[in-house]
Amino acid sequence: MGSVADLYSWYHSLMNSVDNDKRSVLTEVSKITKDCRTDLERIQAIYSWVQSNIRYVAFEDGIAGFRPDAAQNVMRKKFGDCKGMANLLKTMLVSMGYDARMAWIGTNHIAYDYSTPTLAVDNHCICALFYGGKIYYLDATCDNMALGVYPSSIQGRQTLIENGDKYLLERVPDCGAEQNTDSICSSYTLSNGVLKGNLKYIFAGESKQVISSLIDQTRLNYQDMALNLFMSELRAGRKITNLKRSSCLPSDSVVSLSCDIENSVDLQVVNSEIYLDLDSRKPRQSSYFRLDKRNQHFQFNYKSRNVQHTEVTLPRGAKVTLPEPLLIDRDGYKFSVKYNYVNGKIVYDRVCEIKNLILKVNQMKQWNDDMKALDKAYLSLPIVKL
Repeated sequence: MGSVADLYSWYHSLMNSVDNDKRSVLTEVSKITKDCRTDLERIQAIYSWVQSNIRYVAFEDGIAGFRPDAAQNVMRKKFGDCKGMANLLKTMLVSMGYDARMAWIGTNHIAYDYSTPTLAVDNHCICALFYGGKIYYLDATCDNMALGVYPSSIQGRQTLIENGDKYLLERVPDCGAEQNTDSICSSYTLSNGVLKGNLKYIFAGESKQVISSLIDQTRLNYQDMALNLFMSELRAGRKITNLKRSSCLPSDSVVSLSCDIENSVDLQVVNSEIYLDLDSRKPRQSSYFRLDKRNQHFQFNYKSRNVQHTEVTLPRGAKVTLPEPLLIDRDGYKFSVKYNYVNGKIVYDRVCEIKNLILKVNQMKQWNDDMKALDKAYLSLPIVKL
């Protein structure tokens, strides 16, 4: 195209040719929002309905690769591509009086933005909602992300937003690793060679999207068994009881799993000394790069923050030897492993954080050196002598 204005003009003409029936859509929207009391509740309810009830099918043929299906057709068929889902979401919100618009965007699979105005500059379509002095970017193809939480694929990306005969160029906010926190909290009592207590996982952001998708893709009659295996890590010495899980609705900010546990495999007795392995997950362990063959940067799936907090109550009179702490804090990542002994308890805290999506080739030697230190910290265990 000659300019971004030309590209938008063509997109806008395609949108004007779509015959959206707002009245039929409004009938369904009224049912969806009948129990909502605030604007944000209505917006979240509409967004969640599209996420939960419209299946994303990315089949595009001819002009259908650029022109969205009408909103009432997507609602009737219960499936659509990204444009059809964005158009339905926009139409549903507009029918309730909200300022919702179509927005074209190139995900992070594309290496350029609208400074190169071609039909290849965007491969995705979302809905932009103007509300309360800010823009909410609603991507209904991510079926387990709440309002205001953005998938890594569109963070920081330039987006072309409807604005009548004009257009707006904005950027989706670039969120930090904290949005995608995967946390483990456990509390044990050491008794008769067994760790007994409770375990809780909390998933947010991309982590929530992953675990919720895995649960959704598992048959209902196998879900409890699958979650028990997940919590036990397929190890016979981790006995899981009283498994509980929170709801997995798109509107939920987090998904949590909790259980009671008897753990006889994460400790080892050697000559009257007990070695405790309090981190069975050990994220990023031994994640080395082959420096002799590597000539391209590495991209992580998404910015992430893996956190663990574990407490172990020891018998009275126990003597404890703790490993040295580790703290590595670089521009693109952070690793922290530390133990404390407080009021008869060993307290273990670990953080593995990926701050940047890209690890450059010239950073990989330092990464490998840091990985050696992280592996050493993982293998250095607290020793308890009773």
